[in-house]
Amino acid sequence: MDNKKKHKMTENLSTPDYLEEVQAARSILGIDKPRYIKADETLDEAIEREKASNDRDIDDWREVLAKHRNEFNLLANELREPIENHRWDSVIGDDISGHWVAVFVHRLMKLYAQENGLNVPTITFVAPKSNSQYTGFQEKRSKRKRERTMGKLLKHRQERLGHSVLVVTEYIAGGKHVKKIAKALPRGTHYDVASLAISGHAWGQESGAVPNHPYARLESDPWVFFGSSNASTPSSLYAAMLSHTVGREKNNSLPIAIRDDVSFRPKVVQGIRESTIQLADEIYNEVFHGKESEKAA
Repeated sequence: MDNKKKHKMTENLSTPDYLEEVQAARSILGIDKPRYIKADETLDEAIEREKASNDRDIDDWREVLAKHRNEFNLLANELREPIENHRWDSVIGDDISGHWVAVFVHRLMKLYAQENGLNVPTITFVAPKSNSQYTGFQEKRSKRKRERTMGKLLKHRQERLGHSVLVVTEYIAGGKHVKKIAKALPRGTHYDVASLAISGHAWGQESGAVPNHPYARLESDPWVFFGSSNASTPSSLYAAMLSHTVGREKNNSLPIAIRDDVSFRPKVVQGIRESTIQLADEIYNEVFHGKESEKAA
């Protein structure tokens, strides 16, 4: 086949109509589908490239979990007693960077509840945002709108949230995101905070009730649970928990994360979720049953 015919065929393969048909067919068959096809590659080559990229991202995530396994383990140890006492009715995850930590914590709660015939706590995600694309008056208006909408969203889900919630994030320094979530909770809702890591300088070195924490002026008196107060933890952790791991991005006007068509890759999200659940299962057995996993041994 000469180059001219090959180029023409590649163009045909890249047309939206053709790609839509191929992706629909491959989705039904459970076959990987490429997000795009380069001008100099065939459909099968694009599929292999996409698969290799997906596998690399999932492997990278597994390395992150292995690197921070100790923090996850310590956090689970801190949460064991209150989970056994059924302290919380639900989990609220700080999307996006705190998404997978919330999934991990909720898995611990779910496993304990199922083993003991209890109601499984629910999980909800909200996405507070510190920075805005707006300035001046528009920024203030956007901020107020997000705060009102978050309050309405959580009030609408009040029955689902229950009377006591655990707000989960990946790292706390000043606590802006968690504080925004706490202020938006329905009146009378008790909350505590769990984070994989915190700033030791700002928060002290022990989990539990922290008397001078930034939330002391809010309605309830939360406990703060964490796995690490190591200052070197947040940089590598945050870099690994950006939007491509969940395939969503924060909305500029609403306190939710919406699907990002550029970064959303179902196979990657599925692989990362499965790896996170597997870690939670292993650590649950270690912490709640005293069974050391083969990977931890």
